[in-house]
Amino acid sequence: MRPRKKFSRFLLAILLLFESLSLSSIVGCLYILQARTMERDFRHKTELRQVETSIFLRNRIERLRGKLHDISTSNTIRVSLMLDVESQISEILNSRFGPSNGAYFFIREAGKSEFIPHLPEQFLAIKGDILAFKEISQQGPVKFQKTRSGHYMAIFSIPVKRRLETLGTAYLVYDLSSDQAFWSHMKLFPHASLLSLEGSHLVNLATGLKELVLEKPEAIEDCATINGKFIMPLKDFPGFFYCVSSEPLRHAKRNLMALLLVLCAGVFMLTVVLSFIITQKVSRPLEDISAQAVEVARNPSTVRIDDKGVGYLEFQDMVKAFNDLLAALMAAKEKLK
Repeated sequence: MRPRKKFSRFLLAILLLFESLSLSSIVGCLYILQARTMERDFRHKTELRQVETSIFLRNRIERLRGKLHDISTSNTIRVSLMLDVESQISEILNSRFGPSNGAYFFIREAGKSEFIPHLPEQFLAIKGDILAFKEISQQGPVKFQKTRSGHYMAIFSIPVKRRLETLGTAYLVYDLSSDQAFWSHMKLFPHASLLSLEGSHLVNLATGLKELVLEKPEAIEDCATINGKFIMPLKDFPGFFYCVSSEPLRHAKRNLMALLLVLCAGVFMLTVVLSFIITQKVSRPLEDISAQAVEVARNPSTVRIDDKGVGYLEFQDMVKAFNDLLAALMAAKEKLK
């Protein structure tokens, strides 16, 4: 005997299956499209922050170069160099151009190797680099070098002249690692860091720790994603890379997926309720017609199927056809008698 199956259950299963497939497709498409938009926006924001950081550092250096130019054109310093009055030069530099946020100014008299004021202990290791340094273009890229202490420094110089005579050289040693103003700016962007390329490693300037290994450092010209981090060269500063963790992006994607799943679950539950109502609307008239048909089978001469409780046209037509068939059978039976 074949198992008896209810049409209402079949209809409910088909509706739920169709709804499940539809919701899965819609949620998948929405997630893919929204995730791509989020990635594009995140990358755009990262590029803007990289540009802001580059501009901030460039402006910081330009202001310091402006002070260096003021030192080289100071008549008081020129006269002091001509008269070989080191104490007055040291007093001017300490009072007007004292160390501040990693910026140190020095003057070296022509023909001498000593600096005014004397180099701090942390600069003694790079004294040779300072002496060998020549003035660089104001528009050229700024190259930082790592000292033994782990600090990243850039050196700038400009001659102090009286007409065609060179009286000395003014120097600016900029210790980026000690510039609190710059690092305060970096803290404005959570999950962002500044990395320096050392061989095939990218080293965090703030912590001194090696964070990433690059197989082809020269391949990073625009933006790359490595180990869940967005990395791009810092404009105008060769060897420096702006890095942002993609954890906020992954967190946003997880929230998006959770939101879509909650909405999907809500729509699915609503669909279950509506499907149940639809199947009840379909099955109840059929069950009523079936029950009346059983009564007709017991007493076909007097009983007819009543269509008053049948609200749908298709079912009413079916009841009418059944009653017409029954009437025809009864008429044929009477003729046979």
